[in-house]
Amino acid sequence: MPVRLPVPDSARLTALAREVALPHTPRLLRVAPRLFLMTLGAFLLLALPLAGLVSQGVYSGIHRSFAERSLRESRLVAALPPVVAALSGNAAERANLNALMNRYGAVLGADYVVVTDRAARRVTHPEAARIGEHMAGGDFTAFLRGRSVTETVQGTLGPSVRAKVPVVDGQGRVLGLASVGFLLPRLRDVFRDVLRAALPWYLGALGLALLLALLVARRVRSEMLGLEPEQIAGGLRQYRAVLNTLEEGVLVTRAGQVFVMNPQARALLGTAGGTLPLPWPPGLPLPAPGAGPVTADVGAARCCWPRRRPGTGRSW
Repeated sequence: MPVRLPVPDSARLTALAREVALPHTPRLLRVAPRLFLMTLGAFLLLALPLAGLVSQGVYSGIHRSFAERSLRESRLVAALPPVVAALSGNAAERANLNALMNRYGAVLGADYVVVTDRAARRVTHPEAARIGEHMAGGDFTAFLRGRSVTETVQGTLGPSVRAKVPVVDGQGRVLGLASVGFLLPRLRDVFRDVLRAALPWYLGALGLALLLALLVARRVRSEMLGLEPEQIAGGLRQYRAVLNTLEEGVLVTRAGQVFVMNPQARALLGTAGGTLPLPWPPGLPLPAPGAGPVTADVGAARCCWPRRRPGTGRSW
């Protein structure tokens, strides 16, 4: 005779789980720490590349705005009467030009204002010792043709973006060039500033994501009766081992369909290749709703099927 084994309710399922020897799961590999660490790792992997992309965009924007500003200010310098007079040969204007350009650069907020002659020798420079030297870096042919250019160069004061605008007299002759330059911040400095500005928002989003991960982990663990995935897999293997060692065929039914069938039941009913759930075997009597475990003789063997409790989804 088959033995009727009632399945306990939800309150006893958790207690029953503790009575079964299941695989041990290290603390860091449990559901809650695992989701926590995965969320943290995903944020870290996304944050640094995102900060790099934002920094590159900010750096490009800074470069573009400095280039436009440099061109605009250089055109203003090139049109100043003292600049035109100094390059036209007025010695008094030339002697005072460097001090005037340094004051003008301070008003503009520029790092340097340089005026050169046609040979690109400096007439003005923030470092007086460099006056008379050839201007370093970039294109020195476009201004001779009356064209203005903007460029990024490694100058004597460091990497900078600057414009070169021709200085012309009243007859349209090119007398030299005027250049207003702005030293560029290093990309790593921009990167650090972006991180500093975004850090509060990043930490807030990270904290919210970690809190949600913790709540989801607790919910998942509650649905899994307090067990870890490895323990559930171990319990399933034990469950299959028990079913496969029974001499009787066992069926678990719900709503007229078979959801669990051990190999002995498959062999007795001839459904070895069927995929669960299967329709109720036509050769067996269908138990009445609310009935307990039912047994039936199939040939010379016996088959037992537990019924599901109505409305609970649990077996008798």
